[in-house]
Amino acid sequence: MTDRVFCCVRGCTRFSYAETCVKRWGTANVVFICGKHWRRLTKAERLVWSRLRRLAKKIGWESLEARHDRVWEALRRRCAL
Repeated sequence: MTDRVFCCVRGCTRFSYAETCVKRWGTANVVFICGKHWRRLTKAERLVWSRLRRLAKKIGWESLEARHDRVWEALRRRCAL
């Protein structure tokens, strides 16, 4: 597989190979933020995402669907600034 999955920030040239995405997340159809842009977020914003992930491990992603999407979209917009 030589398909590439690019960072969700417009104009960013960082990418992950589709094969790596499948190993990491189970599918190549993902939206991810590269490490460079992830570090642009404040510590509090990263902690919100970490807390949400921990909660999802306990009760499942299905029960957090709306909250997960809303927080992820906000983080994407924020790191693109």
